[in-house]
Amino acid sequence: MNRIILTIAFAVVSTLVSAQYNSKGSYKLQYVPTNDPQYFWTQFEEKKTSVVIDENKLRLESKEEGKSVITYAEFDFKPETQDFIFEYVFKPSELNDKKPFGIVFDLKNEDNYSLITFSKKGFLYQICERGEFSIVKRGTYKRSSNKRFFEDEEYAEELKSFLKDKDMFDITIVKEQGKIFLLVNNVEIATFKNIKITYPNMGFYIGTKMKLDAYCVLYSPIYYGEEDYSE
Repeated sequence: MNRIILTIAFAVVSTLVSAQYNSKGSYKLQYVPTNDPQYFWTQFEEKKTSVVIDENKLRLESKEEGKSVITYAEFDFKPETQDFIFEYVFKPSELNDKKPFGIVFDLKNEDNYSLITFSKKGFLYQICERGEFSIVKRGTYKRSSNKRFFEDEEYAEELKSFLKDKDMFDITIVKEQGKIFLLVNNVEIATFKNIKITYPNMGFYIGTKMKLDAYCVLYSPIYYGEEDYSE
């Protein structure tokens, strides 16, 4: 298995803002820019791999064949018992079928996590258990322009400036009422059933000889009925 470098961040977020996802419940996204100094993203610079804060982004880089990089954060929600929405905004250095990139979630440790990677037109959903990968789903996607609607969210202008870049990826996973929904640029591309998510550790992945600039994440539990946002 390729060598994987892990970096850990523990996010403590206080500001709640409104969102537009058409959920059956309600939620308020918390906006987390990756360069915010109050969040501890572990950084390192080695000869062949690195994760560093570079101006307004977190940059992952792999310079050598056979070396992948994962960076992740532990967020303040309970995916085992709560429905949730989690959004990743990032830009890969290139679209190449031989150089996958993407998102990680439900990460327990470096040998146990879920991974969705993307190539030019396809995606691959895998689960790593005890260092061994199994494929959950292969599929195709079409990345159209992001037509996301904004109102008065305090982060709206910054997020709009990111999403104007046609090479930016806006990937969202939603756990809701027994299903997992995968969206690319606010368009649903796949639905998964019978998927268990336990750990609130979410992050980014690059394969061999790649770069990826991660700009921000947004997340929230989804609430129903008498539940409230103070939980």
